[in-house]
Amino acid sequence: VGLRFLCIKIYPMEVNNTYVNGFLFNLAIIMICTIPIVNFCTVAFSSYAVNSDAFLLFNVKIRYLTFYTVFQTNNVFIWIVLLSACLTIPYLFCRPRDTATSPTDMKTSLNKRGLGYAPVSIELANKK
Repeated sequence: VGLRFLCIKIYPMEVNNTYVNGFLFNLAIIMICTIPIVNFCTVAFSSYAVNSDAFLLFNVKIRYLTFYTVFQTNNVFIWIVLLSACLTIPYLFCRPRDTATSPTDMKTSLNKRGLGYAPVSIELANKK
């Protein structure tokens, strides 16, 4: 598990081998990505978000800032989100890297660490 940027893994997360700065970096990337997604949702569902704070922020205040006026009037951020989604979905269908773990491998891994399910025999359960 970790973050893939283009074809490179950035700060991969491994069990018992991930430092806090790896978690913080992945969290920062997720937080940076939430702003364009919220902007996209307020534009896509503008009739539902008319009186919300997000609509006020993105469609009133940021739209009329000097630097962002060109980007907001031409919907540059919306096109970037749609383009990246349209490029990412076929790529992930053709070349997925993540493979599912089989239940038996998961059970053996948990048992090695002492976190697994230990079945209780019927005799021990009846003694209680």
